[in-house]
Amino acid sequence: MAQQSAVSLRRVNEVQELIDAENFSKALQACEKWFKKGERSTAFITKRAVVLALQKDPTSRQRGKDETLKLCDREPALTTITELLDLERSIKALDLGHHCAQKAWDRAAKADPKNSELQETRIHNCIDRRDFKGAQQAAMTLKINFPTVRRYDIWAIFLCYMIAADPEPDPPGGPDKVFGPLAYKMIKTLADRTPNDIPEDELQSAKCILYSEELILLISIYTRLGRQEEILEVLESENLGRQSRIGMQDPVYFLETYRRLLRDSGQWNKIVDLCLEKFRTLLAIEDRGLSSTMENMDVMNRNASQLAEAVHRLEDNVVDEKVQSFAEEALEKAPKNIAFRYLQMHLTAIDVRRGAQSPETILELCKSFFEDFSSLYSLRNAGEEIIDSLGRGLVRELANFAWEVVNRVQEHHPDSFDFKMVKNALELEYCFSVSQSPEHEIHSSLVCKCLRVYEEAYRKPDVDDSLRSSATIPAVMSLLRMSELPVSDDTSSQEYRPSLFQALLILYHAVEKLPQAEEPCVLLISYALMLGLTPLALYAFQKLSIKNLQVDNFAFNMFTRISTLHPHDVSGHPREKEFHPSDYLRSAIAQYNADDRTFSRQIMSGMYNGAYSNVHEAISEREAKAHSLCKWVYIVEQHRIDRLLGVSSGQALDVAGLIIDTRSSEGFPNLELPGHAPFAEHLRFAPHVQQSWVQLMICQDRALSILYAMERSAAQNRGFAIFQLKVQINTLNFLLNHSENYRDQFTEVETSVQHVLVAYAKATGFLLSSNFVDRSELNLTTSEFMNLIDIVEKWLESKGQDLSDPRRLGPLATISVINGRELPATWLYFHWCYATLEALQGLFLFLNVAKSFRKPKLQGGLFVEKGRWEYMHGMACEIEKEIRDHAKHLRGELDKPGFLDDMWDMMLERGETGTSLLGQQLEKLVDVSTMEKLLGMMRDSWASGLEGIAKVKVVLP
Repeated sequence: MAQQSAVSLRRVNEVQELIDAENFSKALQACEKWFKKGERSTAFITKRAVVLALQKDPTSRQRGKDETLKLCDREPALTTITELLDLERSIKALDLGHHCAQKAWDRAAKADPKNSELQETRIHNCIDRRDFKGAQQAAMTLKINFPTVRRYDIWAIFLCYMIAADPEPDPPGGPDKVFGPLAYKMIKTLADRTPNDIPEDELQSAKCILYSEELILLISIYTRLGRQEEILEVLESENLGRQSRIGMQDPVYFLETYRRLLRDSGQWNKIVDLCLEKFRTLLAIEDRGLSSTMENMDVMNRNASQLAEAVHRLEDNVVDEKVQSFAEEALEKAPKNIAFRYLQMHLTAIDVRRGAQSPETILELCKSFFEDFSSLYSLRNAGEEIIDSLGRGLVRELANFAWEVVNRVQEHHPDSFDFKMVKNALELEYCFSVSQSPEHEIHSSLVCKCLRVYEEAYRKPDVDDSLRSSATIPAVMSLLRMSELPVSDDTSSQEYRPSLFQALLILYHAVEKLPQAEEPCVLLISYALMLGLTPLALYAFQKLSIKNLQVDNFAFNMFTRISTLHPHDVSGHPREKEFHPSDYLRSAIAQYNADDRTFSRQIMSGMYNGAYSNVHEAISEREAKAHSLCKWVYIVEQHRIDRLLGVSSGQALDVAGLIIDTRSSEGFPNLELPGHAPFAEHLRFAPHVQQSWVQLMICQDRALSILYAMERSAAQNRGFAIFQLKVQINTLNFLLNHSENYRDQFTEVETSVQHVLVAYAKATGFLLSSNFVDRSELNLTTSEFMNLIDIVEKWLESKGQDLSDPRRLGPLATISVINGRELPATWLYFHWCYATLEALQGLFLFLNVAKSFRKPKLQGGLFVEKGRWEYMHGMACEIEKEIRDHAKHLRGELDKPGFLDDMWDMMLERGETGTSLLGQQLEKLVDVSTMEKLLGMMRDSWASGLEGIAKVKVVLP
């Protein structure tokens, strides 16, 4: 028998090696050979089912399906983990659904309940499938059969909590009523059994709460059930409180949780005592002569803010006096401690709000703070309450005072250069004085100051790259805000403003000269995209050293709508393959799949290590990644690029189910006033893509894919396709009419394309259904069909008018005129051209179908003249030709003599009266070679985009 097992193992290993090598045909041959020789071991049969499922021919796949379903119902059930994993792979390859795999694991668990490895693997697989009920059943089985292993008790509690916290309960509300109370009952039992201390030898088997992660789980369960008062009791108890052995394992978390609960319940007196306790600890450190000036100042500032809020809410004279007395004592003992100075400013801000003191009082405190700590900490982070107390006029005075301090220091120490202080002064001036100013001169003055500081820092090799480049940030922000201001009363002027180009020049210089500077690189991407310089943006994106591309933030900023900005290779670059947007999109999409596998490992590792808060976070993050809005945007963009370039497989996109938006602007530089929109909002040059945009674009892609397939399929095979087309059209109509904030997410050309797509998709489906007796699938009458033809015709006429007057595209799409030279210096020009060509692709499919009908007479005796199809076809061809001719004309403008000189003069603001002050500062900073390199890249970027318009395949093969 042992010899037979060894032979069987050798045969199974041979098949597995062929599967690993993806040589499925030889694997099938090996399976058939051993099967004929009588090999019938369970391991072999499951391997054979996998091999059959991985074949391409329908016959083998059907055999694989039959074998797989037999194994699912096999008696006795499979219980070996390897065999179950093989069966699950076969089920996945055949797309039989999760329920088949779940059934196999459930039967295995019932057949061998005391197999701990099997039950733990089942938990892992259930969590992977988000089947928390199945995982909880396995955990309860482990708890019953292995009562001495305490981690199984916690697993059962945690998985009960996960079922209750599942955002998609089945039935709605059910899990919270059953599993939430069950988790509460079990965790409370452990909490009640927890002693104040426990011997080391009992830690592994004690049926109580032992570690901070378990206490955090208790807090999560209680919070879920709205038992905040009980959490406060737990955190104030001796055995589980903040000062207990368990509480001291993670004191910061439990302190912040305790404060939050006190705040929510309005127990302001306790908050005052907690904050004062924290400050007294800090004062004791100062008394011992230990430095604590920079000890997590954000935390200390938050502590001061919370204390001030509690004082303000209580309005108790006794509390006011106690806190004020402590603040005075602390400042007397440690006048140079930032935390106590923050506390003083927050308390003074309360008095200003109450009318007890004037705003000038807090202004003097802020001035004193800047003089003492400007090299360490920025006043911008002092808090919204302090800034609001100053008022608009005094914050400007504070910004001016900061520069007085800078000038005074430089007069007394001309050989030194305190760059951090100067950087803080620049940021204060932008934030408090310039950002909201409507005057060009104020913006220009700040830019000049920034450039002088940047030039000075650039020449000092001992200054870090990121610190040196930080002087460019307020400069380019100010230039962008300047471009938003009205230039003159003549709103129809086509003369392009130089501020965006100047910002581009500053950022490019920082990126080239300071390779470790990341913030300028992030901003360069957005500024280049605004100006239609997508290849230059890709060049900057390639320099970013961002882990995993941060596909939900920075990459999203780069790749949204890239299919209508630059869908093709970047021509003329030595590393052309690395500069194809499709490569980046595929890489980003693949990253989501890699993340899924990483999260899977983290989840079970966290379960074994007892890190339940990390497990919960990993499960939530995994869910967010799997349904990420960014992931769907990249998939949509990839399909659109393939279609525009004529390399589409014709396969329609899957329907998007749950969409989760996890984007954040935290990674982008921000110097805006507290309470105002972050600077990332100003960087957004196109409507903000949200869930409705994704859903509509997926429907558009599916409708075009169905049209493409129908136009090439035999008439008798179109029935189901017409039904699918009807579904997409109805979905499009519903989303167009009922989506929240629909118009805020789409450009004007995207909206017009959506409506004309619905029209010609309906018309195409109606014509192609002519061979069917029942045309009711599309719910169209012949008069409605004629109305659709009118919509398509009017759309074609409107596009022709847009081309005859480019100003119809919108103010941003107006072709820029620089010294008489026309340039496509805007993203919207390229977006309009590519989006219109994409719409023409589907339109030509419709017209090809319409022209192929020999009998244009429709139901009801309505007659469509053949000349009308020809007229529309000719108009579509003319629009396509005009788009290409106009792009060719603009391309020729780039090759005319004097391009570099004209752009150079525009950036440096050279005119008949000479060069502006800002231009002089730029000329002094940027060397000729850098300037020429940038201008060359700009010309090549525009040229690449314009040449790409000719590469679009309007008539698909």
